[in-house]
Amino acid sequence: MRYPGAGAPQCGGDYLKRRMRAILVHGIGSRSSWWKPVFPGLETLGIEPVALDMPSLDADGGEAWVKEIVRLASGAPTILAGHSLGAAACIQAALRCKVEGLILLACPPFFRDFTPRAPAVEGISATTMALVASFLRQSSSLAGEVKTESVHFVGDDDCYVPVKQAQRLPFPVVVVPSAEHDLNRSPSFRHSLMEYIASRNYGRRYLDPGVRCRLAGQDQGSSLSALQLGTDAPPPARLDLEITTRCQLRCPLCARTLYRDHIREMDMEPAVFKKITGELEYVRELFFVGLGEPLLHPGLGTFVEHAASRSVKTKLVTNGLLADPNTLSDLRGRGLSEVTFSIDTTVPGRFKELRGGASLDIVLRNFRSVPDSLRKSVFVTLSGANAGDLKGIIDLAANAGLAAVAVTDANFEENLGQSLCAASVTEELAGAIQYAKEKHVLLVSPHFHDLDSCRDSFMRCRVRKPGDLASRFKAHTHCLAPWRIAVVGAGGEVTPCNCAPKDVMGNAAAGRFDEVWNGESMRRWRSRMMSAQSRSCLSCPRY
Repeated sequence: MRYPGAGAPQCGGDYLKRRMRAILVHGIGSRSSWWKPVFPGLETLGIEPVALDMPSLDADGGEAWVKEIVRLASGAPTILAGHSLGAAACIQAALRCKVEGLILLACPPFFRDFTPRAPAVEGISATTMALVASFLRQSSSLAGEVKTESVHFVGDDDCYVPVKQAQRLPFPVVVVPSAEHDLNRSPSFRHSLMEYIASRNYGRRYLDPGVRCRLAGQDQGSSLSALQLGTDAPPPARLDLEITTRCQLRCPLCARTLYRDHIREMDMEPAVFKKITGELEYVRELFFVGLGEPLLHPGLGTFVEHAASRSVKTKLVTNGLLADPNTLSDLRGRGLSEVTFSIDTTVPGRFKELRGGASLDIVLRNFRSVPDSLRKSVFVTLSGANAGDLKGIIDLAANAGLAAVAVTDANFEENLGQSLCAASVTEELAGAIQYAKEKHVLLVSPHFHDLDSCRDSFMRCRVRKPGDLASRFKAHTHCLAPWRIAVVGAGGEVTPCNCAPKDVMGNAAAGRFDEVWNGESMRRWRSRMMSAQSRSCLSCPRY
């Protein structure tokens, strides 16, 4: 019997089977619910927890447990984790099936000079305990044959499996301070377990690098080398979907204006939307964003409803002209979780210049009228032209009760001459940063996209000094987009990120998404990016 964690996604389809899961095996006298304290951490990592209720021990002392584990350990990449007798069963199971890793918790060794002390469990006969002892002896003798990545967690106060005896098994031992036999009661153990999983080879292959970045304790400006990024990437955690290339505006700094000769106006077909979202079932967030205005697509509400029905957080990025209260209320009712307004200035004249003559009054009215049930946010693209207007945006956010504003320098190579890094605006930026502190509004750089969507992501990416916005990097230090964010255009075109709309890696509408995601073009892009050979990356403030 299997007991999936609450909200854990179910597998289906070849690509989805690549998602990692953890088969969790309890010890004597316990049930699957013993593992519940571990579920949240595993789900944060993007791992599906599958806790088992094991059969009676009366017949064979543990052999039936091994068969049940082996039966379930197929399809998806799997790690085995067992506690006490369950750990011994996992040792034998790891020798009979292919698993990515083996995690033992207080595994009782059985050697001539040490017989593990069995926990007192009602209803376990002396005959059964003899069978269990034989099973433990067999597991101990086979332990040296395990070749998969393994670890043994032991509490330093464990009276059943003392640390010195646990060290006799041929596995690396992690001693958990002030922990007893029931390790899952220890917050220290749970944290150590997640750190361990995130650092393994299988963690690098299958887990969201944004989550691994946070577990590694990385901060803005720290090196990504600890993540050991490769040319292949795990299944994406986020989908940035352009459902239309149409837009009412022609903003001078926008890629839609810069690359207008390469753009064909079109809307995404419903069949393409369903195909792409169906292949990316494990995506946690879906952003409706791109070169076009998503609210121009007549099927946006249906798309939101479809994604929300699959427990995907849906977020809309809009220029605000069509984001009236009735439209947003309808989308909220269909499952939209957040709307982000792209507002680069609150100065009317400058707004018309930057937004091709659009009305600031309409945008601000819609922004202030967002339904209370719908979360809203602001995204600002700065340049030398509007750097001095940031205080107005801060006032707008503070008056709306927003805790943070996302701010970025102008990107694209064609815009470098107008960017913050090319302008002498240090004084203006320093004043805006200080003003934001006074208004209790957090300014965050675009690097928050490269961390998982947890609260402290924003604190890690807060803007402390002008250089956090204006700097460019000569080596890869921040961006994880091609490893964690799938960017798909209205016709199914897959690009490495939103900052490279001309660099099409393949088409997800015409073939399988995973064949593009880790295809030759994407692998080559990631390699160039890591070696600082991509011109578009070197001109991007997110790099």
